[in-house]
Amino acid sequence: MKKPTKVIISFDTEDFTSDRSNDAILELAHICESEGVRGHFALVGLVCRELIAHKRWDVLDALRPHVVGTHTYGHSLHPDICELTDEASYEKAYRQAAISECEGLGMIRAATGRFDILYGCPPGNSKSYVAMYLYADLGIPFYCDTVIEDEKHSDVYYCNCRQIGYTCGMEGMFFPEDAPPMEAFLDQWARKDQVIVYCHPNMIPFTQFWDGVNYNRENKHPYGQWEACTPRDPAEIRRFYDGFRRLLKTLKADPRFCVTDLETLRDSEPARGTLKPSDIPTLRNALREKLAPVNAPFSLSVADIFQAAVRFLRGESEYVPGKVYGFLDAPRGIKETVD
Repeated sequence: MKKPTKVIISFDTEDFTSDRSNDAILELAHICESEGVRGHFALVGLVCRELIAHKRWDVLDALRPHVVGTHTYGHSLHPDICELTDEASYEKAYRQAAISECEGLGMIRAATGRFDILYGCPPGNSKSYVAMYLYADLGIPFYCDTVIEDEKHSDVYYCNCRQIGYTCGMEGMFFPEDAPPMEAFLDQWARKDQVIVYCHPNMIPFTQFWDGVNYNRENKHPYGQWEACTPRDPAEIRRFYDGFRRLLKTLKADPRFCVTDLETLRDSEPARGTLKPSDIPTLRNALREKLAPVNAPFSLSVADIFQAAVRFLRGESEYVPGKVYGFLDAPRGIKETVD
């Protein structure tokens, strides 16, 4: 019998240009807490700086029961995380990411008082491999909205941390009047091992993304002199919040699902095991089918498997997965004979 699908509720908390978006953060945090659900707030560092500037102690207090992650220092502020790490030198890219991201993490920790930053989340499609390795080195165990996932959205070990794909945006569930019924979404989720259901708080009070207005391809305005987004009709806003609360109640009552959080996953799931030479045929067959991370005998990246093969060729009898680094350039086959 299939185990219940693990459900994580997450919010890309990114708009540092409008205090109205902070009201949405507050409402979402309160709804989650009142329904007994730990939400996940991926905070942009500059959002935390602006929360303090606006004296939004109510928002910061409301975040206390929930899980906190990083959504980078400045999201779409240029240079963004991919622009910072678009370097031929890995070392230079890593240093530039570290300067930016450690400052952002400092803002998050100073504002929230939280040092257990449990996940990193990329801004939109700005997924930087260098940042993934940096977050792992900083002790952040998960990366969400990943570039790599399996068909059931199970944890995939990649770039030295556990990665989970985003599944469904709530804006598409609750705003369109012709959206499919909630049950249609639930039936799809129930087929997976794990799902992340998410939304952008900015898109609740507004009909536009804040960064599309202010940071599309360039920093369009001086910092602090931002263009306002188009406000959403209050009836639409209410429909979203009512739908979100109904979703939480439905998930909790449906035995097909288990609403959980990344702290629970980190603390309850077993560590990866030890590889032996006898595992190689199974891994080889899996890679022949698809050159991608595998989940048997446990989650392994291609770089993990490559490292294990090297160790076994050297005569070692086992390999305990640790830190590995994958290809930053396209790999090429070796045509020469090797000993």
